[in-house]
Formats: sequence, C-alpha cells, structure tokens
Amino acid sequence: MPIKDLHAAKFDEGTLVKLELFQDYLKEWLPVFIHSQHQSPINIIDFFAGSGTDCDGTAGSPLRIFDIIEEYLDAIINKNLSINVILNDFDEEKCTKLKAAVNTRLDENQQLKDAINVSFRNDDFGKLFSELAPVLKNESNLIFIDQNGIRHVSQDVLATLDSFTRSDFLFYISSSYFIRFDFKNHFPDLKDSIDLNKPANIHREIAEYYRKKLPKDSATKLYPFTIKKAGGYYGLVFGSQHCRGVEKFLSICWKKNGTNGEANFDIDEEYKLKQRTLFGPPRVTKLNKFRTDLMNFVLENGEVTNGEVLEFTLARGFESKQAKEVLRKMRDDKQIEHFSHAKIGCEQVYKNNYIVKFKKR
Repeated sequence: MPIKDLHAAKFDEGTLVKLELFQDYLKEWLPVFIHSQHQSPINIIDFFAGSGTDCDGTAGSPLRIFDIIEEYLDAIINKNLSINVILNDFDEEKCTKLKAAVNTRLDENQQLKDAINVSFRNDDFGKLFSELAPVLKNESNLIFIDQNGIRHVSQDVLATLDSFTRSDFLFYISSSYFIRFDFKNHFPDLKDSIDLNKPANIHREIAEYYRKKLPKDSATKLYPFTIKKAGGYYGLVFGSQHCRGVEKFLSICWKKNGTNGEANFDIDEEYKLKQRTLFGPPRVTKLNKFRTDLMNFVLENGEVTNGEVLEFTLARGFESKQAKEVLRKMRDDKQIEHFSHAKIGCEQVYKNNYIVKFKKR
C-alpha cells in the first residue's frame, strides 16, 4: 500500500488541526514535568517526523516542539533539566531536510540549542522503538506516532507503551487509511471492530479496539478526537495513565468544540437532536445525557466523593467544570446536601488530597 507523503504538498486543514492539538497538548504537558518533584529526563519523541515543514515552509510537529520548549527555556535552564528531543523518519531524504530545518531553527536561539539534546534518527519504527523502550520505561515521555506508523502499533507495542509509567502518547490516523488497510498482515481482528461505511466514527472505534487490547489492570486511558476536512476524516487517539494528562487533553478538545469535545465538527449531528419531532420533545444531546447520568450516579449511590465524581466524569470524556455545574444545580435544587466548593480536579483530589462528599438529601 503506497504511503502518502504529507510534507510534499501544503498542509491541509485537517493536518493543521492535528498539529495544533499536538502543540497545545505539549504546551500543557511540558511544564508539568518541568516543575515535577520527580526529576527525570524529559523525552519528546516524534517517530515519523517527516521533513520538518510542508512545501510552503509551514512548521510541522518537530519545529513546533522547539517553539514550545522555548517558552519554558528559563525554567529548564534554571533547573538544569535534561530535555531530549528524538526525531525519526525512515525516509533518508526527509531526514536530510529535517536536519536542515531543525538546525536553522536552533541557530536562531543559541540558548535553546545549548539547553536541549536533539537526536536525528533514520530508522525503522520497530527497531528504534525496541531500542528506546528500556530507557523510556523509567523516564518522562511524550510520544507522537503519525499515521504512517499506525500499522506498527501492535498489541505488543501497546503493552510496552502501557508499561511506561510517566508517558503520554498520541496516534494520528486517517479514516481512509483504514479503508485501504491491510488487515490480514497487521490486525486480523480489527476489521470486525470498525464500520468502514461510517468513516466519521472510525477513531472512536479504533480507540475502543485499543482499550480492549490493554491489560485488565491497566491504568492507561484512551480518548479519540476526530477531524473533518474536505478529503475525509482524520483523527488522534490520545493515551495517558495520569489524571492530569487526561484532564488537560480533554480541556483542549472541549475548547475545540464545546458541543461534543471529541471532534472539530458536529460528529453526532446534534443539531438534529435539538429539533422537536412531531411526537415529542427533542432527543437527548451528549452533554444533557452526561448531566442526567451524573445526577443519577449521585442519587442512586446516596453518597459519593469528589474523587468518584472526577473518575466518572473523565471516563466519559467530560471536564470537571461540567460536573461542577451538575452538582451545583443539584445543591440549589436541594437534591443533595449543601457544600461550598466541589473541588473536582486532579490536583485537588490526588495531589492535595481534598475530600468532599456529596450526600443525597
């Protein structure tokens, strides 16, 4: 199957949305580890980095990495942190262009150049991943795998990523890629898990497929984000074991789309759900269903903690502020006992150990 060269032409709208999501998440992710009490090397790995720019010079993921690192350069230098950027592409010509683009970017800021370690690799994904895995297992990592590498993310690779206790990762996938996908040689059971006739939903189904491949005791959470563009549907699958990582990714997604938080378009056609039918009220939107489900969760249990509410909320792909709105309304409607502050947030629950109980009246 021929592999499309995403860098040979101008980046399209879908690719730019993907790059923005990656850049926005890196901007949230990096300071967490810069200011962490557990100081370990910080690694940012782009396994399919391409040539660094499109044909018009628009920055791809590698150059955007340096833009974000530059924003936190003072803290990195003051703490004498080890920041490693590993850029790989199997195509030798792309690697040559990538080195030139990155070196030009680093020459613009000598402090940045001196403060970080940049490695260029020209390796097969499997070879490089196997080489790096023993090191990455005990360090802090953000791993980016573009669509040309998704066929390499086997159950064994997923299990290895799951064993990295301080790592987040993003897969970029095109729906059309799976329509052409050689299932037999890569994922023989995947074809039964996705509906190729509904490409808008493929990223949800891929995320669910990978969830089922994780060990039963896995702490890794997976979330899709689908991107619509003129030529079809693209998307990301994000993975993290950390509450704050999940919280930050979901916040970015909901900023992209306040209707569903998992696509840059109305993936469930909720505009139709809001229209009254001939025989009844509007059907339920995703957000309204979450509100009802959370309310029932609290009332049916009689008493829940802020930690339980947080887990319930994140598992369904919502932000803590959306849960707070539900709880405040329940308090004001006298469905639950009075409370001053809900304190539903990863830092409050897991770092500061605040415990708030919500009790049914």
